[in-house]
Amino acid sequence: MVTNSDETGIKRQLYDIIAEVSLSGPDLLLSPTIKSVTDVTIETEHLTGTTPKHLFISVRGEEFETFERELQQDYTVTDPVLVETYEGRRVYRLEPISTVELIAPRCPELDARILDVESGDGGWVVRMQIPTRQALVSFREYCLENDVTFRVNQLGNATDHEETDVVGLTEKQKQLLRMAFECGYYEIPRRISQNELAHELDISTSAISQRLRRDTEQLIGSALAVKKKDN
Repeated sequence: MVTNSDETGIKRQLYDIIAEVSLSGPDLLLSPTIKSVTDVTIETEHLTGTTPKHLFISVRGEEFETFERELQQDYTVTDPVLVETYEGRRVYRLEPISTVELIAPRCPELDARILDVESGDGGWVVRMQIPTRQALVSFREYCLENDVTFRVNQLGNATDHEETDVVGLTEKQKQLLRMAFECGYYEIPRRISQNELAHELDISTSAISQRLRRDTEQLIGSALAVKKKDN
């Protein structure tokens, strides 16, 4: 729905639908690497709607040697370059080949706002904010026409919020972090994997990965009263 502001005259459009979808297909960016290396999580940086000259990805995990070996053989990208190295995370610059589909094809055309993109379920898990359900239907039709497997994991209203506590966590978030902590997920070495946590909670591995990252980030930011630095 679009309304006009009485004060400024600027049109306003409500993006009040949040969707999490899983996408997979042989022609999606990094599809071969994602299927071959399941012990790392890949996140995109500065994703655009068209195939860019260079794309930056952030990779979290421990199997970097395996990841880099598979990356060099990945037919969807060329000229991979290691840019930065951190403990448990590395940043790479890639050059997608011209015929490859980016992770969220046609999202700009469908007026979708990308919130989060990371690897999972043998492909990519995308969280997006959209103005209408028809936009999601159009996106699904496009994916199916182009041999991209499409599955909706979650669909909700952006205005629906759970009650939070003093550090900004919902009860659902606290339960997940408490279980991960008690089961030894944060120990070195870990006593439980993301796959095992996902099985215990009866949710997908990609969902547990995103929830753990977002909930931990929110807990740290709230507890220490800090904000992430801009890239």
